[in-house]
Amino acid sequence: MNISRLIFLLALYVIDVSEAASSPSPPCVPDTSHKDSWRKEDFPNPQINIDKCGRNCKKSWICDPSHILSRQSGDELDELMGKVSRSGTCSCSECSYPDGYNIAVALVPSMSYFGSDARAAAQSFAYYLRVNWDFEECDNNVVIFISRNDKK
Repeated sequence: MNISRLIFLLALYVIDVSEAASSPSPPCVPDTSHKDSWRKEDFPNPQINIDKCGRNCKKSWICDPSHILSRQSGDELDELMGKVSRSGTCSCSECSYPDGYNIAVALVPSMSYFGSDARAAAQSFAYYLRVNWDFEECDNNVVIFISRNDKK
């Protein structure tokens, strides 16, 4: 391969990469399909699945796909939980920056579960989310889970 061909290919690569970097990402479209009942395995992560958590496509500590909270209440709660997260000091050696507790809230109209023990199902749901969302490495995350119709 001659040098001019190599320079030409590199120039094409640079142009392609710079266009891709400057292209706007596709707009986030909030998911408006509301489920009446959720399985823990299907529940979205508010830091990753921002289109599915009812927070208008923004990263949040709240996942409320059925809009149980008002927008204002959600914003106020998010702000408060963000302050708690930024206000502490990390208590483990793996952490390289100050960090408080990361509190997340999951709200569902009702849970899908087997058996008759709604309390155990709610505890299992919350534990599953806490482990799978795992926002930090120092075991400093808390998930508050509310299933409105199950009263848990």
